[in-house]
Amino acid sequence: MSEERNLEYLKVFWKSPDIEDAKHNKIIVGMNWDESINSHLPKILDSEINKFDRVLEIGCGIGRILKPLSFKFKEVYGVDISDSMVELSKDYIKEDNIEIIQNDGYSLPFDGDYFDYVFSLLVFQHLGSREMMENYVRESNRVLSSGGLFKFQAHRVSGLYTYNPKVDNYGFFGIGVDESYINAILNIAGFTNIDIRGDGKWLWSKAQKA
Repeated sequence: MSEERNLEYLKVFWKSPDIEDAKHNKIIVGMNWDESINSHLPKILDSEINKFDRVLEIGCGIGRILKPLSFKFKEVYGVDISDSMVELSKDYIKEDNIEIIQNDGYSLPFDGDYFDYVFSLLVFQHLGSREMMENYVRESNRVLSSGGLFKFQAHRVSGLYTYNPKVDNYGFFGIGVDESYINAILNIAGFTNIDIRGDGKWLWSKAQKA
């Protein structure tokens, strides 16, 4: 699948007709919404980020994760490639310190050195090429201030898992990566203090901007 087709596919795949559908859209099988949020927050939050003020989520949907983060950060931002999700977020998000913006699937529409913390959850496995992931890693370094943290989760496999609608009706898995690849792209982007940990089929990576 070409990158252009992948982006168009993702925009359609993540399209939701209403807020209730978007809240539960293709996220955690077998969990209700509160359980899924509670299961992921500890992976996003840790003691290192308590001192931070500005946070950005890549692939935020309608802002399901951003809502609880609005009580911990002064400024909370999210980007998503789905115009449907961004539009629905206008009714779902009521907090004054949250802003959600549509992006192009490659770049982050913010000035450099702005955020203290950038993260992405259950998003990078949907990207259709390594170039897309590498762009997000570089962009995250650009928009982070010195000392800021970048944390993301990726699919821990080799090669490309291609979406098959006949057998995979609940999610699209794009690229799979391993520890050495993630370590390499974080280093190339200029990150330091890289920490990569395996969690079954997932890899959690954390790095700091110099």
